[in-house]
Amino acid sequence: AHHLTSVVVSVEAACRLQDSRPDLAAEALSFAERTGTETLTALQRLVGVLRDADDADHRPMSARIEELVAGFGRLGRPVTARLPGDLTGPAAEAVHGIVREALTNTLRYAPGAAARVLVRRTGGLLDVTVENTAPRLVPQGAGGLGAGRGLAGMRERAASVGGELSAKPTREGGWRVHATLPDGAQAGRPAESAWRRDVLREQRLADPAVALTATVLPVAFALALAEDWPAAARRADLPGLLVVCGLLALHALPLLWRRRAPWTVFLAVMVTAWAGPAAVTVLRLPSEVAQCLVGGTVVEVLAVYAVAAFGHGPGRTWPAPVAAALGTACGVTALACADGSVAGEPAGPFDAVVLPFALSVVLCPVLLAVWGTGLLVRRRRLRALAYDDFALAGSLWQADRAAEAERRRLADSLRDAVLTHTRALVAAARRGEMEEVAGTARAALAAMREMLHSLDEGDDEGGGEGGVGGRPLAPSPSAADLDALCHALRSAGRDVRLRGLPEAARELPPSVQVSVYRIVEAALGAGDPGPARVTLRRRRGTLRITVTGVRLAVAGPVCERLRVQVAAGAGRLVCEPAGTLRVSLPAGAVPAPVQEVSPSPFA
Repeated sequence: AHHLTSVVVSVEAACRLQDSRPDLAAEALSFAERTGTETLTALQRLVGVLRDADDADHRPMSARIEELVAGFGRLGRPVTARLPGDLTGPAAEAVHGIVREALTNTLRYAPGAAARVLVRRTGGLLDVTVENTAPRLVPQGAGGLGAGRGLAGMRERAASVGGELSAKPTREGGWRVHATLPDGAQAGRPAESAWRRDVLREQRLADPAVALTATVLPVAFALALAEDWPAAARRADLPGLLVVCGLLALHALPLLWRRRAPWTVFLAVMVTAWAGPAAVTVLRLPSEVAQCLVGGTVVEVLAVYAVAAFGHGPGRTWPAPVAAALGTACGVTALACADGSVAGEPAGPFDAVVLPFALSVVLCPVLLAVWGTGLLVRRRRLRALAYDDFALAGSLWQADRAAEAERRRLADSLRDAVLTHTRALVAAARRGEMEEVAGTARAALAAMREMLHSLDEGDDEGGGEGGVGGRPLAPSPSAADLDALCHALRSAGRDVRLRGLPEAARELPPSVQVSVYRIVEAALGAGDPGPARVTLRRRRGTLRITVTGVRLAVAGPVCERLRVQVAAGAGRLVCEPAGTLRVSLPAGAVPAPVQEVSPSPFA
């Protein structure tokens, strides 16, 4: 738009001065041809960027701003510029846009005026000033060249990075644009709320808190018992109590790693539990002191819970409560028999057999209940993560498709409207038709202005139902897209075969089509590198999906996400440990509508 504006201004000035300065006509035509070619190249590059959706250019902006200023200087305007040489980031992008728009306004409304661009760093801010002197010529024919959003666009650019912009005339009759923008990486950063929950920090503090609690409770129990002892007995047993406190702390110490290595922690707890009986035997601790070690069994309870809640493969953690019950029963029996007596009677083989059995019968249901609680908490946590992951993945996919559709729409608008007029402008300049050049440039500007206004109207509409700016979103994926998905995986080096299309997917409801694609996509995206097979079969109103070679998808968060997706489609899921998924979905419409993005009940 700025290139085309300069063409209009130059050609119309040459037309007005054609009688007195005929030499300007050839110069204006040459400038129009050269600038039109540059504009055409820039627009074609922009269309390519919109279609390919390449990443943004993160190169330093200083050189690009200097090049922009030099381009305006080639139009015969005296333009000076001073700016830092290392401008980068969003603030630098905003500076580039503000300088470009301000110099374009100078070209339109102050022909012949000198301009100055000054960018300085002051106190963590970028101070941007673009000002021009009073125009030496009265502007003619400038109306209708702009899109009517120059100042508004500059203010929006400044506000987008957290800055401010003002524009006003100077005392000398010129115009001054001044902006203050946050510098560097701080630009555009939203203000953080006063409090934000740090889940990772909570987890880091939870494990030491659990270990400390498991140590303090038995110690408090031991000290409470010692309060009833005679003073002489307390003084005599003080070394033994200190040993007991040390053993309880050693027993609870492995709980610090209960999330990262639950099985290792469980084994360490079972081993350190025997340090108590060994100390009682070696140090000859009295029975009233040794009984305080029984309070340490709370550590075994916490270790069983950790295995159930955090251990790999929840279906394989069932031996933990049984082993803990037997180990704890044997440890307590060893403590009771360490001094050679049980309840004041000499200990015998009968006590060594009956007492562990009786304690195991009592402890096993308790530890099984703790293990089941851990499994329920684990399942609830994974299901919450699966719901959120499902919702996020669907939202990201929809946003990506909507952005792609919008980019393609803009590319088509540029190609169909603006590029056509720009090509005609270059051709007219080569033929020497100045009136045609000016008219074509104005037509190109009008087409670009109409496109910009259509964007504003789309924003004002607020993204109506099902789309952005009232336009429908790109269609949801269907079972027919599975072929493209498998082809993409094969191109990446993984052997993925698909059978059953298009027969199995024929006349499926849209909700089932989406479910089929999402289920297969999640299974194949679990991270398995080996070959996989996907088979679709339709029989008696039921669609059966079989995916083999996906061992990472049959357990963990991926499996929970699949359960959510299958449940949303009123289907059934079977996960086989060998790495096979079997899904059954009703081929007809389900009673309730299926949302592609399921809301999280735990958000």
